[in-house]
Amino acid sequence: MSDTSYKQDWHACMELEEQRQNVMDDLFSHPDMPMALVDISDILEQVLLIDSESLYMCEEARTKELNSLKENKSRQKAAIAYYAHQN
Repeated sequence: MSDTSYKQDWHACMELEEQRQNVMDDLFSHPDMPMALVDISDILEQVLLIDSESLYMCEEARTKELNSLKENKSRQKAAIAYYAHQN
């Protein structure tokens, strides 16, 4: 997910996020998880840090894309109004 975020491949990132969520659900619902948490806590901390960075990049890109779409819509409305006024 981290690599796809840095490459700005948001479609792949969304697919990987779904897989990540399923893996995390399976992992934390495993009956041995409470005993294993002590042993894997350092690794989980690293995974969560990478996840949060990737999710932040995805959210930031989504916000930029939404703003760009709004800006394009405003420009389109202005162009239509301008051409309507000219005719």
